Amino acid sequence: MQDNDLIEYSFRSGGFGILIMEVSMLLHTGRRLVCYVPTADHPLIALKQIWQISDDRMSITVEDRGWHPASNDMIKAFSPYYEPSTVSLFGAEYATGRRGKTCIGLAQHAYGMGDDRPVKHSPYHKFATRETYTAIARLCDLAGYDVVTINQPAMSVEHKAFLLNEYCDCVIGYEGGVMHLAHTLRVPCIILPWRFHGDGSAIADPADTINWVAHSYHMDRRTYFPATQEEITTWTPAQLTQQIDRLYALGGNNHYYDPGVVVDQENLRIEGTVLNDPFSTGDLWRTREFIRKYNPAIQIY
Repeated sequence: MQDNDLIEYSFRSGGFGILIMEVSMLLHTGRRLVCYVPTADHPLIALKQIWQISDDRMSITVEDRGWHPASNDMIKAFSPYYEPSTVSLFGAEYATGRRGKTCIGLAQHAYGMGDDRPVKHSPYHKFATRETYTAIARLCDLAGYDVVTINQPAMSVEHKAFLLNEYCDCVIGYEGGVMHLAHTLRVPCIILPWRFHGDGSAIADPADTINWVAHSYHMDRRTYFPATQEEITTWTPAQLTQQIDRLYALGGNNHYYDPGVVVDQENLRIEGTVLNDPFSTGDLWRTREFIRKYNPAIQIY
């Protein structure tokens, strides 16, 4: 199909977080989107309905064409999250970004607790221990919140969006798809650092640059990244509520918003005070070229 105003893009079957990053970038281009998904229950279909994206703006065909060659966690690096002001959930329309909700979401795991597994490889390297999650739940309770757990892969995208949007003043937990969904709903996030490297080896130093990876995946100003998984367990209830207030005021601590961070627009690199450039590896050249071709403005949002 030849049309300078459209983008054809095929999605992978898994990876809810990367899906949200891809769609956010694609919608930011302002072009008409012709999308292909491998299954009839693909989460893109639910997101289109929740975000109320018209058929003229995005068409979806169930056809397995494999992954688009530009598909990568960094495809959204120079695009904002798609943040609709309203969403459609279970037949009704709701505003996003509402303050003063009664619960905090706790995203603990997606495939079983991390400490249930003898090998701490991906994705289990992300999950905290039961002791840490129990301490976080107790803190939320002392701060006057009920706790809503958002753990099961079988829970529908619409159900997750409803819990986050209508009940959760904030969501706390592992780096993953639930956090990306919360970003689009303007719900503040506290993202715990990984416990292990992706291969299961130990992270000996909290200052290890591996902890910057989550910052590059979640470029969002309503997000706080604790230095360790245990940091939040030392907070008082007042400190938790104050942190949530700061996040609603866009006072997160993502390093890519620090003073001195510079975007090299010509070479699509991020330089300055950040300790790692997420585009430093050569195998991202297809992602670079896709961004260069379609992204209307190269900057950090």
